Amino acid sequence: HIGPLGDLQRAAGVLLHDDDGLPQLFVHGFDLLEDVMDDDGRQTQGGLIEEQDLRLLNQRPGNLQHALLSPAHVAGQLVALFGEQELLQEGIDLAVHSMKDLPTRQPEGLAVTGVLKRENPLDVLVSKHGMKLAELPENAKIGTSSVRRKSQLLAYRPDFEIVPFRGNVPTRLNRLQVMPIDAIVLAAAGLKRLGLEDKLTEYIEPDIILPSPGQGSIAIETRIRDNEIIDMVSGLEDVKSRTEVLAERQLLELLGGGCQAPIGALAEIDGEGITLRAVVASPE
Repeated sequence: HIGPLGDLQRAAGVLLHDDDGLPQLFVHGFDLLEDVMDDDGRQTQGGLIEEQDLRLLNQRPGNLQHALLSPAHVAGQLVALFGEQELLQEGIDLAVHSMKDLPTRQPEGLAVTGVLKRENPLDVLVSKHGMKLAELPENAKIGTSSVRRKSQLLAYRPDFEIVPFRGNVPTRLNRLQVMPIDAIVLAAAGLKRLGLEDKLTEYIEPDIILPSPGQGSIAIETRIRDNEIIDMVSGLEDVKSRTEVLAERQLLELLGGGCQAPIGALAEIDGEGITLRAVVASPE
């Protein structure tokens, strides 16, 4: 019983792919509202998500006692907490998350018992006219709503104009062609999982943009005493991916950063050691 698809659909009315490209059944990302809503708050493939839809989740008993400030800020927290609550109440047997959207600490009784082999963790540039990042004209407009991406792009080229850009991945690709912008930045993993890898112009080197900690990785969360489910999940474990992602997430925890903090990190196993690169950027 993998969830919480059914209950979440009834409460929020929609599930789509997140930035890492997880399909409908597995959407748990902090980017949920960024990826399914446009700037008017409308769901990008029909329908409408409003605050009262999320409030249905917020009013559930248990862990979901967070003030509903704005959907974009709390949607991922609500979804992740909802999944964890359902696990603790034994309403589901496991929850599947984008690792980058999962809190660094799990509630008592739960654990990340499976880390799948990681997709490419880098960000990519999708350019309207096929220009690479270095080739974009002066004052080029780049679409992204990620503070982490915005900060690093402006550190690389202060002349860039960063334009807020929302919607799920296919919607963002379509909007690129009709809006007066030059390029957008997405996660490589999302494009690959959605079969849209041919749309990318270039992989952005980590010297320019470091990805979000855990980007490209999928986590399976279970109850720590549910040995049958843990045994089933163990066959999906990738030790290298877990080691690298754990290093990135430990850094995030030490820095006290959340899912929206402009922190980038990339760990790579090199021989017997591990190299961890990181950036803490200014929101401006």
